[in-house]
Amino acid sequence: MLTNLTTLALTSEQLTGGIVLMIVGMGVVFSALILLLWAIKLMHAMLNKPAPAPAVAAASVPVASAKAASDEIEPETLVVIAAAVAAIVRKPHRIRRVDSLTAQQAGSNWARHGRRAIMTSHRPTRR
Repeated sequence: MLTNLTTLALTSEQLTGGIVLMIVGMGVVFSALILLLWAIKLMHAMLNKPAPAPAVAAASVPVASAKAASDEIEPETLVVIAAAVAAIVRKPHRIRRVDSLTAQQAGSNWARHGRRAIMTSHRPTRR
């Protein structure tokens, strides 16, 4: 009976020590993660300062009109797109609109890859 009480006391002490060690360990890990989060936010704030606004606002008007003229898609490009659609679809078709994406609209490489994956997953069946 005495050995059972001694074993029980040792087990209780070990369990208490284990719980204390677990709480201290989790506290250290969470503290380190919070410090890492603050460091990342600080670096983000330091590196992503807003750029100063350009001082010349009147010069942007002619540039915008010149850009609008260059947004036109060449007729040769439209013919190539129509030929590609005809080769894939093999049915009468009508191309209603062709839009070109600027680099900013196209997004990151991740966005382009996702768009490409979606487009290639919807291939029409050939008969």
